[in-house]
Amino acid sequence: MSEGQKIDFMKLCNNNLDDISQYITKTLICEDNTEMNDYWCIMKTNKTFTNIELYIISSKKLFEFIEQTIKIDIKLKKNGTCLHLSPYIALQRKGGGDTDHSPNHIQAKFKVTQEILNLCDKLS
Repeated sequence: MSEGQKIDFMKLCNNNLDDISQYITKTLICEDNTEMNDYWCIMKTNKTFTNIELYIISSKKLFEFIEQTIKIDIKLKKNGTCLHLSPYIALQRKGGGDTDHSPNHIQAKFKVTQEILNLCDKLS
């Protein structure tokens, strides 16, 4: 993707923030009320699992926080492109070959930061 194409793509994405907001709503909460996800539970550990902390946050509160941070940022790499919807959510090509279960699928990555943990209620 050339620099000009990247700029045009970012403009396209930034002009369709309602679509991005709708995607995040469906991802964090649900498409409809039949299987609505009311809360997110986050487990924070160290590498050896000797320290475990549990947090909970309502899906709506988490969505409202993330929605305020939407800022399209496309990172070009030699091996692919990652579309950052906010500092906390990125979309990335999963990759893989023909023998993999789901090659070339798009995966969403959710980055939990201390800022998000500060919004949560700590359970343990």
